[in-house]
This record gives sequence, C-alpha cells and structure tokens, in this order.
Amino acid sequence: MIAVSDRLADFGADVEIVVVTFTDRSHLGTYLERYPSPLRFLLDPDRASYNTYGLGHASTPRIYGWSVLRRYVEILSRRGMQALRRPTEDIHQLGGDFVIDPDGVLRYARWSTSPADRPAVAALIAASHRTPGSTA
Repeated sequence: MIAVSDRLADFGADVEIVVVTFTDRSHLGTYLERYPSPLRFLLDPDRASYNTYGLGHASTPRIYGWSVLRRYVEILSRRGMQALRRPTEDIHQLGGDFVIDPDGVLRYARWSTSPADRPAVAALIAASHRTPGSTA
C-alpha cells in the first residue's frame, strides 16, 4: 500500500484506488492512526469479495517463507521494532490486486500466492491506463 500511495499521481486523477480489508473497524482505525494513508478503505469482515474473487489461503510454511521474512526485514529497517505487532486476524488469508474499469470490466488481476506476493506498482499503473476494449 505504501508503494501505491507514493505513486498516486502516476495513476491519474480519474483513478480511484480502494483497499478492501477483512479487519474490523477498530483494528483499521488503529492501523490508520499509526500509518496514515490517502487511500480509501472498505471493510469486508465476511470476506464476500475475497470469496467472489477466489482469494485463497496460504499454508503456514508459505506464510513464513523467505519472501515474507525478507519483507519483514525491509519493514523493520524502515520503521523499526515498533512495526512488529501481534496478528489480529487470519494471517493465512491471501489477498489480490485488481483493476476494474468504469464499466465494471476486470482489466487486471493478480491473486497473491503469499503475503509478500504483490505486483509491481508500474503494472497496476499501466493497467489503470488501459482503455475499455483493450486486453489486460
């Protein structure tokens, strides 16, 4: 989210970025107090959108694999030990990144295979600039 937030201007004024999360309102509030974000957040505690988009769950070894540990090292190097918090929700739930055009057509989709599996922000920007009728 930080990488996307840092490049909001590259998406363009007509692009709306929405973060969908299954956390509860109080945990989201605490997170946003600690890490303010210009992004819009939608709560999906029942994970209806996760199920609709077929977002799966990762095994424990995948959750704590090298790519995830490497990501934690990056976070710790930027934010220090205060960035470490006890999980408050299902750490096995995987996410995804989707670009949906104004007509509701899915232009880009990436289903994460681990918590650290995120697309390059440039790929999201490129997908957001595709015109209706072009392929993802």
